[in-house]
Amino acid sequence: MSIWTKKKLGVLALCLLPGAALAQDDAAQDELAQAPEQLTVETAPVQERMTLSCAFAQECYETEACQEAGYGFELTGRAGGMDPQTLVVDGTLRSETGDVPMVGVRSEGLYSLSGGGFEGRHLLTIGAEGEARYTVHYSDPVMVVSYVGQCLEVK
Repeated sequence: MSIWTKKKLGVLALCLLPGAALAQDDAAQDELAQAPEQLTVETAPVQERMTLSCAFAQECYETEACQEAGYGFELTGRAGGMDPQTLVVDGTLRSETGDVPMVGVRSEGLYSLSGGGFEGRHLLTIGAEGEARYTVHYSDPVMVVSYVGQCLEVK
């Protein structure tokens, strides 16, 4: 094959590639259009509204001994999933210091949620009987505050 023929084949291939790429893009678009809708908390087959009232009798600052606290908040939101045993939770922790968006999971009556921003990360764990642990990790200055208490469902 002459060098001239090779050059013509190369130019022909370059001319055809954009069409092939467009055909692939069209196929991908068709595939996306036919893909099933992804589930969200709002579109899940099992959905529940939730309101928990949390009260914490003890506050622990850094490595100091825990002290009486009297701190509390309300956790409200929605939970959704494929079955009632395990649900994704999208909630808001509402307290006198402000609202914190929280996300996590409720599985077999246990909760594990987290939220907040870089300056303060929040973690809330609730046991089957309502026993609760809540911690806030701050970034500047670096410190942690922990609470021991109870969260009960509000009916």
